[in-house]
Amino acid sequence: MESKIYAALGKIMSEVGAIEKGQTNTQQGFKFRGIDDFMNTLHSLFTKWKVIILPSETEAIQEPYTYTDSRGYEKIQFRSRIHFTFSFVSTEDGSSVQTDGWGEAADNGDKGYNKCKSIALKYALMQLFLVPTADIADPDKETPDE
Repeated sequence: MESKIYAALGKIMSEVGAIEKGQTNTQQGFKFRGIDDFMNTLHSLFTKWKVIILPSETEAIQEPYTYTDSRGYEKIQFRSRIHFTFSFVSTEDGSSVQTDGWGEAADNGDKGYNKCKSIALKYALMQLFLVPTADIADPDKETPDE
């Protein structure tokens, strides 16, 4: 019996379309695509083609560091880096394929792990399905000032 996961992933890829950079980072002013954009776009396709994702944490690193905030106060943050393996599984025959990725985040509370997981999943989905942006601009088009 031929496994169904590769066909299902190919069908998802052919139907996903562009996800535009519709959100704005308020502190630094850049546009981005958030994990919710990917989940909202891909959920119905994963359901349609009977694919689920099983995340597995393979390595975690968390380090505290201090920094000075804009008012001159010294504060502690935690930098988290977590390596995940994501198994994409066909619910029809159980066949699967894995991809992995790192998530990295800085947080002064309890949100670092969740940020890492979201970032790792977003980039795994973006790369596995080659999800284009609505604005296909080459980042090498401009050279930053030195």
